[in-house]
Amino acid sequence: MEKFPVVFEDKLHLAQLAKEVWEALGCKDPLTRAFIRVAFVAFQVFDWKQRQYGTRNIAQKGAEGIVTRLWDKVSRIDNIYEKGKQDEPAGETVEDTFGDIGNYGLIGLMCRYGLWPGSPEQLRKIAGSE
Repeated sequence: MEKFPVVFEDKLHLAQLAKEVWEALGCKDPLTRAFIRVAFVAFQVFDWKQRQYGTRNIAQKGAEGIVTRLWDKVSRIDNIYEKGKQDEPAGETVEDTFGDIGNYGLIGLMCRYGLWPGSPEQLRKIAGSE
């Protein structure tokens, strides 16, 4: 599997785009612009992982399954910081783990809103039981 090349440098003019999104949303706090730039990287990671894994792994359990994935990621971060380890787990940086936690939170919301294809929440929404 190819390694995702995180693009945080401004080759894509993300700083300008973040400013435009910040203004369009009527944001006031300047830190929100940095938050938006980091979110752009999360969008890229989400897109890359979707092409690698598809939707079925989430669709099987929906938001309930997200809780397990979040717990795994939080446990990984907790273990690194609690034990004072300087080494990150092989193949995943602390930044990768924090990014996954953020994306799983958004995926959980997509499930809850019935937006994740084939999720139990979407199927209930289609059936009219939500």
